[in-house]
Amino acid sequence: MTDITSEIEAPARQAAAETQPESARRGGKGGWLTILLLAVLVIAALLSALWYQRQEFQQGGRELAGRLSTVETQLQQTQRQADEARDIAQGQQAKVQALEEKLTDLSSRYQVLEQAWQNLTDEGGDVVLSNDLDRILTLASQQLRLAGQVGNAIVALETAQARLASADRPGFAMVLQAVNGDLERLRMTPQVDIPALSRRVDALVRQIDTLPLLAPGVNAVIDTAPVAQPVAAADDTVALPAAPVVDPDASWWVRWRAEMETWPGRLGHAIAGEFSNLVKVQRIDAPDALLLSPDQASQLRSNLRQRLLTAQVALLARQPDVWKSELDIVARALSQYFDMQNVDVARAFAQVEALAQAPIKADIPDIGNSLHALEAARAKAALPAESGAQE
Repeated sequence: MTDITSEIEAPARQAAAETQPESARRGGKGGWLTILLLAVLVIAALLSALWYQRQEFQQGGRELAGRLSTVETQLQQTQRQADEARDIAQGQQAKVQALEEKLTDLSSRYQVLEQAWQNLTDEGGDVVLSNDLDRILTLASQQLRLAGQVGNAIVALETAQARLASADRPGFAMVLQAVNGDLERLRMTPQVDIPALSRRVDALVRQIDTLPLLAPGVNAVIDTAPVAQPVAAADDTVALPAAPVVDPDASWWVRWRAEMETWPGRLGHAIAGEFSNLVKVQRIDAPDALLLSPDQASQLRSNLRQRLLTAQVALLARQPDVWKSELDIVARALSQYFDMQNVDVARAFAQVEALAQAPIKADIPDIGNSLHALEAARAKAALPAESGAQE
């Protein structure tokens, strides 16, 4: 029984043994495929990661290359600017060196000139001082004699005074004393305000065209500005009757009767005023002044303007005779041909007379004492030199 069972089981065991390796083989073959697939996937993922990393590296390399190119361009520009700055600095350094050389040269020349001036001052100081004083005093004398400018002469003498005081030369003590005396006399000289007088003459020249003439009918075109009317005398005025004092609370017929009482006085005042304007009494010394034509009036005004301008020239030239003569002619013409009862004419006439009496040339002293003292000092300084040369 056992043998039969063994025989029956033997083929089964053999079949099982034959089928087991096949399945095992099949199972082993599927596992290797899975592993191979996973390995391929892993390798593909690694390759993808490597490719992406390479792309990132390439992009970063390109950006870095661009930045490096920009930095290189900037470095080139900076280098070029640095080269230009170096060139400028070198040029400035060359200029500074040239200026330093010139300054050194000028300093040496100044020292030489200062030494020469010191030697000249020590040895021939009197000669230099006398020459300076001669130039200053000559200028002051010319200002006095030719232009009559006392102020300029005073400034020149003050300069000479300061020069003598700073030099402190015993040989020029008399010159300093003479300069002080002349300076005091010039300061006491009365000054003539030439610009103020000239402005007053200019005002009269502008006013001539507006002054009314005695001749009727010649002022209509000329008188563009209103002329001030003279104030009537106290005995020629007709007083207006005073209005009666009426109580404001009075009845109307009382106020009306009071008003009626003032009408005759007002009527007489109006009639007197009209008749007083019809007749004008005025004394005229030159009857031909009323016969001037418009052309003659214009010529008269032009002649007066010319006279005033001539007087102004005489003022600037310090010619008192011409000054007074021209203004006297203008004053006579104003009193003869113009309406002296007009306020503007009377004011212009008084202005012309005041200008005619104004002195335009004061007695100007000279500085002969200073010039003589300087000549004496120069002669005294030259005597020892001549005696030393003869020895």
